[in-house]
Amino acid sequence: SWSTGTPASGDDAYVISNQAYGIIESDFVTLTPNATYNLTAYIRGEIDPDDSQQGWVIRARFYDDTNTQLSWQDAAADYKGGSISTTWTQKGQGSVIDPPPNATKMTVALYNYLTSGWVAFDNVVLTEIGENGQNLLLNPGFETGVNSSSADNWTTITAGAFPNTSFW
Repeated sequence: SWSTGTPASGDDAYVISNQAYGIIESDFVTLTPNATYNLTAYIRGEIDPDDSQQGWVIRARFYDDTNTQLSWQDAAADYKGGSISTTWTQKGQGSVIDPPPNATKMTVALYNYLTSGWVAFDNVVLTEIGENGQNLLLNPGFETGVNSSSADNWTTITAGAFPNTSFW
């Protein structure tokens, strides 16, 4: 099983560790024209701020019809890692994700970027503001695909310069 992190709920969570440039990215989500979104996730972890250059990020990445990335917007981030603890905490509450006008789809990207430590993510929620509150992400708690190398509907990404990055 790829996921051994103690989850906020359900059976699984996703962890990125070890002086990482690691990203967990969702499948594409189709955007509604002129809509805005709220993006949250539960996180926990341990980051040594004295031995880290960056931190964790919950990010929306916007794309056009040709899958060209147009821009991105953070729902929540800490570029020094000081706001993380080993207790599950929801981040991104009140975020307003406002895609550019020419964006037709987006992904959610969860980062542990240039840190000494680990960050766990669970219960990722993307909703359209003013709608019914339905989560637009598939497998937001990483509960399916547990016998594969990553959770269904999510992809793990790391830069070649960081071979010791691990996802679990």
